Amino acid sequence: MASREKTSMLRLVVGVRHTSQPISRGKFLHVGGAVECLVGWAGITLAMTADLAQAAYVAAEAMAFSLSRPGAQDSMPYRSELPSFWPSTNP
Repeated sequence: MASREKTSMLRLVVGVRHTSQPISRGKFLHVGGAVECLVGWAGITLAMTADLAQAAYVAAEAMAFSLSRPGAQDSMPYRSELPSFWPSTNP
């Protein structure tokens, strides 16, 4: 009998926009730096786009990436690693 591997998904909902991000399974969840990642990415995105909904969305994606990797500073994602699109310069 074939076994099925369960996968967890992070569901991101902002207004009418819905996306899912797979969460990799690991032996432990390292939470060091996750809140700093959330706050940092929310602030950066809000400053660049002036859109609170987009800032919350990007911050949640960044935190999900951060939680999937070990380390505090090392787990902070680069902009190129986030699937959301947002402008590269201030409007």
